[in-house]
Amino acid sequence: FGAPFVGNATKAIDYSYGENKLLKEIFVYGTVKGTAADPVPIFDYTRVWTEAADGDYTKLWNCATTQYWISDADYKFAAVAGIAKGNVTTTNGIPTSLTFESTGTTDLVAGYVEKNDVAATGNGYVAFKMKHLLSKAKFTINNTTNQADDTKTSGYYYKVTNIQLTNAYTSGTCALTYNGTDNVSGAWNTTDSTAGVNFGHATDATTAVTESEATKIGDRVKVTSNHEYLIIPGDYTSTKLEVKFDIALYNSNDEPVNATATKTAEVAVEFVAGYAYNFVLNLSIGQPINFTVTANPGWETADDETIEHESTI
Repeated sequence: FGAPFVGNATKAIDYSYGENKLLKEIFVYGTVKGTAADPVPIFDYTRVWTEAADGDYTKLWNCATTQYWISDADYKFAAVAGIAKGNVTTTNGIPTSLTFESTGTTDLVAGYVEKNDVAATGNGYVAFKMKHLLSKAKFTINNTTNQADDTKTSGYYYKVTNIQLTNAYTSGTCALTYNGTDNVSGAWNTTDSTAGVNFGHATDATTAVTESEATKIGDRVKVTSNHEYLIIPGDYTSTKLEVKFDIALYNSNDEPVNATATKTAEVAVEFVAGYAYNFVLNLSIGQPINFTVTANPGWETADDETIEHESTI
């Protein structure tokens, strides 16, 4: 097995299969069919891995079990990553269904290859083109306070914490469909949308931070949620996705100007496997406090006052 990679034909997110992880191992299923009526399994969730430097998928990968080509036979190979063997259902030795519960940090990917009428020698690598079966999402917060060219809002900043999609699907079953020699797709039957997913706080950090460590958004015009979340695809165009977050405005003395408020919003979106989604929150202080005088009060004429003073010389 050599040079597996995550394809980007559908605007796939990147070559990683989890947060800050590159695809370093896959688990392979494989069958061979010769003159026998049924295919014979030769790989059954067999570990295949690479020790190459990050991002270098051109090297030969290691295989835990060695098998040899049989002349004039037909082969089918499928690979998965991000899922335990017990959650994979196979038919005739090839995965047809995956039961998955999202942690948000591990992607679910799959690949498929057919090789027919092969010769016993002279074959190249079995090279998988892995496909994302999940979607990916993050939050970006745009801030209009405390910018260098805006003295009116200087000294203020926001903290945004506990960013959530409160009704996103977190578990489901993915039925796999194979088309041709290297194409795989998944149809999701989602089963739970009550737990939701938590993106943490607004920060440039890639790991979770405490609320006290949440970024002062005024220090940067734009910051993101502290991690990207890998989400089970689902259609939220009718039953809308609910966004929830806590927000507070602070002054230059790091004192809260108002109490932390919880805000919610609905978003109509369909998560499609292999796509990355960026939810943008635009934050700004309300209208500035302005003053005006509606009329010149003028002067009223007062009665004359006579002042008499006698002096003796």
